[in-house]
Amino acid sequence: MPADPVAEAPARLIVSRDSNSPNACDVELYVNLDVVAKLGPGEHTSLDLPSGELSVAVALSPDGYCGGRGPDAAQSVLLRPGETRQFAIMVEPHRVFLAPLID
Repeated sequence: MPADPVAEAPARLIVSRDSNSPNACDVELYVNLDVVAKLGPGEHTSLDLPSGELSVAVALSPDGYCGGRGPDAAQSVLLRPGETRQFAIMVEPHRVFLAPLID
């Protein structure tokens, strides 16, 4: 039997930030503890990642007056081969976090 080509397909993670954010500080997106993107208000990113379980987190950028200190808590995200998952960055006065978007 031929191998299933879908099993090797990458997954896509789309992360967006509301343009009506309460502050103008950039937010860093972490995947498996590595910074993979920096997003300002109204920006988004699309990442092709290997399928499987990933650690995803966000934090205010340490650049400029925002003085972020890195992510507080990471979320575990399970991506199936070929799957697209969407998250929104939520910025509140005392915390930053990811919220899943439902189609």
